[in-house]
Amino acid sequence: MGEVLTTKSIIKCTSAPTPGKPAPSEPVHGGEVVTTSTSKLKVNGEPVLLRNDIGPAVSGCKTSSSASTEPCTSATVTGGEATKLKVGITGVMLADQLTGTTVGPPPGILTAEANQTKLTAI
Repeated sequence: MGEVLTTKSIIKCTSAPTPGKPAPSEPVHGGEVVTTSTSKLKVNGEPVLLRNDIGPAVSGCKTSSSASTEPCTSATVTGGEATKLKVGITGVMLADQLTGTTVGPPPGILTAEANQTKLTAI
């Protein structure tokens, strides 16, 4: 069961792990994906997030600009919807299931902290 994401959750751009090497302990990118929601389903007074509520804007990415790198400015969610808990016909987003990518070399991935433990789903 995964914790449901809300507007109080933090979604960050992070470096994709290099195959065969451990993932970095701290996010190299560190930017935060912008979220908004007007969902009627709320947890602790905060609206839950659906796929279209996440991004695409990213702010505060720490990747410096150079000939081969640039900061993340846009993110795309590719998965992470609950199959059992829905708002209308759309599954709510789950912290441990969230997948996505960011624009910019090197490409990054998305990580999420739900910042709530009251509501979980599958």
